[in-house]
Amino acid sequence: MKVYGFRPVAPEDQALICRHRVEMFRASGRDEAILTEMDGPFGEWLRPRLASGADFGWLGLAANGEVVAGPDPHGEGDRDDPDHASSNDHPV
Repeated sequence: MKVYGFRPVAPEDQALICRHRVEMFRASGRDEAILTEMDGPFGEWLRPRLASGADFGWLGLAANGEVVAGPDPHGEGDRDDPDHASSNDHPV
């Protein structure tokens, strides 16, 4: 599908970002139990960062406004990145 435009991520995109993140790890072969365990904590980690603008990014949009690419939210400067699905310490 062709991307026709972009828009910045917003706090209301939290569920979309979390879903895309889970799908990314699923496509790389991560175990479903790990994906389930990390989803909630990542959403909680992400919520205040989207609200404050500390994490930002862009979504690619189809002509009808449907999100068809992205998201890739990233802040600049000192990042408080969560661990990811490969981590043994944190399920975020």
